[in-house]
Amino acid sequence: MDLKNSVTNGAVYFDRGLLALEQANYSIEQRSSEDWLLFLKQFASRLTFFDTQNGEDGTWAQLLPNNDELKALAKWLQKDAAIPDEVKALAARPDLSLLLTFIQLLNYPAEQFHELTARHLQHYYRGVLGLAAKKGEPDKANLIVTLNEDTEVLTLREGTRFSAGVDDNDEPIEYALADTVQLNTAQVSDIITLAKHSEKNSNRFYVTQAQSTSQQLVFPAEGVPCFGENTEVPAELGLIISSKLLWLGSGKRQIHITFSGITFTRVSNDSDAAPDDENDQDTLVDVFKSFDIAVSTEQGKVVLPLIDKDTSDAAKSDQDGYVDIQQSDEELSLVLTVEPEFPAIGLSEADVEKGRRNPYICLFAKQQSYQVNFAELKLQVSAEGLVPSSIANDQGELEADNPDLIFGPEPVRGSGFYFTHPELNVKPLANLKLDFNWAGKPQDMRGYYDAYKQFLQANPIYQMAGFDENQYPQHLVRLDSAQGLLAEGLSLFEGLGVSSSAAQMPKKADKRSSQGYLDLPLDAVDPKKYPLWFKLSLTGDDFGTGVYGPALQYFASLYAAQVLGNVNGNIDNPVTGTTVVPEPYIPQALDLHMGYHTEQVKFDNLSNNIELGHIHPLGEEPIDAQNDKKSITLQPQIDSKGELIIGLVNPRLPGEVSLLLELEPLNYSVSSLNPTITWHYRYQNKWHEIKRNSLDSANHKALVLSDSTNGLLNSGIVRLALPEQASLDDAMLQSGRAWIKASISYGGNRLARLSHLKHLAAQAVEVTYVEKSADDPKLGQVLPAESINELVTLDARVDSVMQPAESFAGRAAQSESNYVTHCAEQLRHKGRALTQWDYEHLVLEAFPELYFVKCFRGVVSQATTDNASTDNTNADDANKDDANNDDANVSNADTAGTITLVAIPKTRDAEHFQPLLADHKKKQIAQFLADKMPHYAKLDVVDPDYREIRFSVTAVISDGYDKGQALERINATLIEHMSPWIEKSGKAPQPINNNVSLSSVAKIIAQLDEIKLIHSISTYIENRKGDFVPINNQSTQARNEHEVLVPAVQHVLRVFGEQEEVLFGIGAMVIEADFTVAQNDKVAPPTTN
Repeated sequence: MDLKNSVTNGAVYFDRGLLALEQANYSIEQRSSEDWLLFLKQFASRLTFFDTQNGEDGTWAQLLPNNDELKALAKWLQKDAAIPDEVKALAARPDLSLLLTFIQLLNYPAEQFHELTARHLQHYYRGVLGLAAKKGEPDKANLIVTLNEDTEVLTLREGTRFSAGVDDNDEPIEYALADTVQLNTAQVSDIITLAKHSEKNSNRFYVTQAQSTSQQLVFPAEGVPCFGENTEVPAELGLIISSKLLWLGSGKRQIHITFSGITFTRVSNDSDAAPDDENDQDTLVDVFKSFDIAVSTEQGKVVLPLIDKDTSDAAKSDQDGYVDIQQSDEELSLVLTVEPEFPAIGLSEADVEKGRRNPYICLFAKQQSYQVNFAELKLQVSAEGLVPSSIANDQGELEADNPDLIFGPEPVRGSGFYFTHPELNVKPLANLKLDFNWAGKPQDMRGYYDAYKQFLQANPIYQMAGFDENQYPQHLVRLDSAQGLLAEGLSLFEGLGVSSSAAQMPKKADKRSSQGYLDLPLDAVDPKKYPLWFKLSLTGDDFGTGVYGPALQYFASLYAAQVLGNVNGNIDNPVTGTTVVPEPYIPQALDLHMGYHTEQVKFDNLSNNIELGHIHPLGEEPIDAQNDKKSITLQPQIDSKGELIIGLVNPRLPGEVSLLLELEPLNYSVSSLNPTITWHYRYQNKWHEIKRNSLDSANHKALVLSDSTNGLLNSGIVRLALPEQASLDDAMLQSGRAWIKASISYGGNRLARLSHLKHLAAQAVEVTYVEKSADDPKLGQVLPAESINELVTLDARVDSVMQPAESFAGRAAQSESNYVTHCAEQLRHKGRALTQWDYEHLVLEAFPELYFVKCFRGVVSQATTDNASTDNTNADDANKDDANNDDANVSNADTAGTITLVAIPKTRDAEHFQPLLADHKKKQIAQFLADKMPHYAKLDVVDPDYREIRFSVTAVISDGYDKGQALERINATLIEHMSPWIEKSGKAPQPINNNVSLSSVAKIIAQLDEIKLIHSISTYIENRKGDFVPINNQSTQARNEHEVLVPAVQHVLRVFGEQEEVLFGIGAMVIEADFTVAQNDKVAPPTTN
């Protein structure tokens, strides 16, 4: 196969017939009536009369009229013109009447001879070769059938007929159901689409969320991309840790999160298909440094900075909060420290509105650089400087920020001080300590109470049980909780604290086990309103309020005795002065702060202390503690490149759902990468695959019954059998719906650009036209949308029938001319692709939707590399760049034996000046030719490299026409002339012209009624940068085989003023090849957006 020196201009669908097979190309009798008459005239001029002397005596020419009269008679015989009176008189002559009758009779055998070629071809093709014409195929239509409110399930049997009205002969037009289907009440309520960004290891996604209003989904005109949208969303991927232990309102707080059983692998930068096990140089600390760590506060999420192990204390003090990573053996701890200035760790108003119950910590992956798994997670928190929320004593409530006399004005044995805090009510405490800031407390408490000690030593009657003169005063207290005694013998002024090693701290109180933080009486000022409160009780009278009076009397009596003895001359007991008894110190606290540590709790199914979830682009996906997997991933595993998620309301479970997806394939898609589409249903917050084979499906309950969408590439119906387990309750997605999804997977990192979803509805059925005969004229006709609206046999259980789109897949029986062309092509290429002509005509025959095909020896994907897309969205550019990068790696050696096929499809879109063939259609063409071309040849089906031409025209408008409308007419004419693939009613098909001359364009414009004359015309062509530059030549040609010249959307058009002098015009002359146009290279036409 040598295509190097073979030249082709391509083939268009309407010009495939061979000239040699045209009936007019050859005829056994080629002479017309005029030819016969003129021949007879010439023959008669040579037929001579002889006289008796055997001499010439004139010719027979005088018997016939002259040549002009004979031509007039011939036209009359052919009914081309009416006969003039003078010619009619000639025709009335008997001799000429007989001659004209004979000439007319000759036309009958001539017509039979004329048909001999066609009859011979028919005999040869049908009788000898046995080539049959292609039969017509009935069209199909997709319908949406809605049941009435009282019907939950309806089975429509195969063959059920639907009415599309009547034809022109009042005959019914009917369509029949192809398969038995089960309909129910399920309706599509929600659509969510998701696609990964094409950047390697990226956390960016394209997301679209569309929810219905009254179960009516509204789609934009361009549709919704099946996987994501054109606006990227920075996705937060990672782990969320939620726990009631994380309620940490004030003070210095510390959170310890300990991971154990950690394994990790580095994700390869070359592709996202396989991890990289070569991670010896990476440590666990390196892995966790690739995550941002945020904590929820009442003001929203706050990301905490990560500090190094070498960070100084001074540098730490500059931070309100930070994270330290500590590693030991196979465990790794994240230690979150926040200072008193840091906001309260809790929930914001937005969090509460979302239904959150507890604060949380998020680990966000900065990039998908690592795949991290862990076996166990433990959590422990501590707080210092926490102010009790509610305090009281035996006399009543106190102010939390000003405790004052905590035991009252006269504390005695048994006096109590009560306190609590909501945080203490929901956590398993390991220890608790109190820190009072006392007002007026003596520095030397024992010295202050020395007089009391002396009194008690001298008066044992006032001593309390356990009095120890060596330790007096001790100021002992006991600590109780609502659950009982926690500790006793505690010193009030020497640090109050209790831990699990000294006493049993509250951990699983029955009253608290089911209560959350938000369920507590947070506004209560009485500590006893809380399930858990604490009481500090005096266990002695060490403050001396009970002995202060007796001590005063005692020492006063001693002093009086000394004075009296001195008066009486008792020299042995001189007066030394009285002992001062200070007033008892009444405990008065300026403020009170608490500190506590919790037990270390772990994530398991035995408690509700910790809840874990994956942060997903669509929300939070809970992690089940009873997960059968041995480990938990640190971020969600989104293995697919994109997802189409569909919510169904009122589903019938178990039951079927039949979905109609109206799809428009996209260019620069991933269809060439052979993507795999997998369907899933949601159950217990997880996706479960819907198998395509009943042998692969557990209990045969979740199955893909049928799928006519060709992997979401073309419109069709997907029928799914859903199991009873398809849950209506979901933690990540909205409850009250059954959720299903289609996921796409393929190799590489390109964006999941496949098709646009124009419409989606449930309860869909496919029907086929019931043909009346083999030559039914309805075959091949497209049934307009909304033509089918009822059953032939009405059923009260059916509320409505709707046909949302026109019918498809129909084909008329092959016409005689197409049959001859097909047979001739078949005899020439014999089903093999060896020459350009073979490739072009094979493809045009097999794919009637194509307008133009051109085959040549080329370079792989060159056209794709140079193509300029008409869709300039970011997603398109990204995917086009990815495709170009893939193609850029093709070496010249790989192009050996490559056949390039440029194809342009037909279109009915009047604004689609640069139609592109869908990628899946290119794939179908390649598959069609695969077994017809040499095994060593490589085929590349590409779009043309469209290159825009912009014309600058200055014209004089004819009188009576609006100038604006006239210019619009010029613009539309230029576009129509250079866009022959746009099908339009009444428009004759035209060839593609890749050599555009100014004279031909000017001639077309000058033929418009609105144009009086054209003053000037010039051409500007688009360069590779997208700018328009002037052309000095009178014609413009395509630069290479890939290129096709197309019109710009808007041309530069000007009206030449009538008052101005027309120096050069073409309205009064014939435009020929010598037509010249003055150029103005200095002034370029303004760019039109």
